[in-house]
Amino acid sequence: MDDSRSARPVTMKDLALRLGLSQGSVSKALRDFSSIPLATRQRVQAVAREMGYRPNPMGTGLAQFKRTFKSTPIQAALGWINAWPDPKQLRAFRDFDLYWEGATRAAQKFGYRLEEFRIDGSISPHRLQKILLARNIRGILIPPHGRDRDTGVSFFDHSAFDWDEFSVVRFGHSIDLRVHSVASDQTANGMMAFNKILERGYERIAYVGPAHQGRFFGAGFLWAQGRLPEELRLPLLLFPERFDEKDPKMQRMVTAWLKKTKPDAIFHDFPPFPHLLGKAAYRVPEDIGMASTTIFESDKPVIDAGLDQNSEEIGRVAVLVLLSQINDNARGIPPISRQILVQGRWVDGASLPRRA
Repeated sequence: MDDSRSARPVTMKDLALRLGLSQGSVSKALRDFSSIPLATRQRVQAVAREMGYRPNPMGTGLAQFKRTFKSTPIQAALGWINAWPDPKQLRAFRDFDLYWEGATRAAQKFGYRLEEFRIDGSISPHRLQKILLARNIRGILIPPHGRDRDTGVSFFDHSAFDWDEFSVVRFGHSIDLRVHSVASDQTANGMMAFNKILERGYERIAYVGPAHQGRFFGAGFLWAQGRLPEELRLPLLLFPERFDEKDPKMQRMVTAWLKKTKPDAIFHDFPPFPHLLGKAAYRVPEDIGMASTTIFESDKPVIDAGLDQNSEEIGRVAVLVLLSQINDNARGIPPISRQILVQGRWVDGASLPRRA
């Protein structure tokens, strides 16, 4: 037996000769291109395993270089699912707009374009799935969803979508779908915010946020607050999911909480709160210093101190995770979901001046 021949790596040409196919068809079948019939893909992949085929790293790298080092238009697309009642609302939030910008730049760098698909109640999940498959889009990004104001239900029914056809990454913590995700490290950010406010001379520091979303910022905040004497550990003020800013009961609740807790600084995750604070006759920063979980979503009075959640980086990382799944041919709901957290940075501002 010729040992040198038996030790020779199996090539794609060997597979093509064995299967009676072209090398191009074999290459596409190994990468699971939908343009190759499923039965052919399965047969090619089975023969590749039987013959012990392994991709040539140098050849793969050269092929990738040839594909990317061109001035040809971008052909492949990634899907961005916009499931807001008014699709314009999604990117009206600056943090979510930065998700899009970071994801778009990362996609372009690797030869993809990011394409938005809007679901406003007029298109079913099944119809959307058919559109994506017809466009040969196999990678999906799911930004935070909007909900119907009256029912609190998202327009996008995840259970009615066949995820086995797609690689998927979601943003944030608000979507109940067990796929890989990229999000702001809100727990670490809550700890950082509390400590930064404390460093600036404030003692009676409170957290205000929505009850259905504040568990991560609130958890970090409470953990950091635990180092203070008990009399300085102020209770959280949490608002219900369906909140009417004009409801007099809400204003009375805020005013009573302020009089009881007497905060000298507030870290908030609730855009209507500065307005409610003003209606209770408290001034920022003269009476109470304020910082926000995001410096990009400010209301009057302007709250310019707080966190930059590095949202553009979140968008970029989401595309990197998605492309890794596509390259690995990983589709559907994974058996183990991974969560990548991106830590924010603190930004000083006039709404939280230093105290003696």
